[in-house]
Amino acid sequence: MKRWLLTVMLLLAPMPLLAQRPGGPPPQRREQLQKQIGERFMDGVAAQLKLDAATRAKLQEYLLKSGEQRRDLAERSQMLRIQMVRAARDSTTSDSELRKFISEANALKKSEDDIWRADQDALSRILTPRQHVQFMFMWLRLNDQIRDISNKRPR
Repeated sequence: MKRWLLTVMLLLAPMPLLAQRPGGPPPQRREQLQKQIGERFMDGVAAQLKLDAATRAKLQEYLLKSGEQRRDLAERSQMLRIQMVRAARDSTTSDSELRKFISEANALKKSEDDIWRADQDALSRILTPRQHVQFMFMWLRLNDQIRDISNKRPR
């Protein structure tokens, strides 16, 4: 189970993080694993929520589309965090540069919130209210497990 979650965590990590870490899966293998994990997750979702084939297909299609946006946002956020850490440690970084980073971080947080709202709107059109709530818990649980494994990893 832990190995499966570690695989999921690696797949959801932004590409720059994987590029910096030795032993990350090569892009082709990453895509293959991502597809397998996505199918497993969707199998569990479909079974627990008792989705018919059409609803499963709609949900899966939306999650793939939304996943691209989320990965892009995560990558941009990670790159900004790296830049902010470097800037904060550098005593020659001007206040105006630091304010620029703060502004960029706020814009990325707004984008994250916008994606969340768009996801909830789309899910409400695909799932019943009960399924929607159950899906939210499944999604949050998966993300919590990924975060837990990530926090236990050596840096």
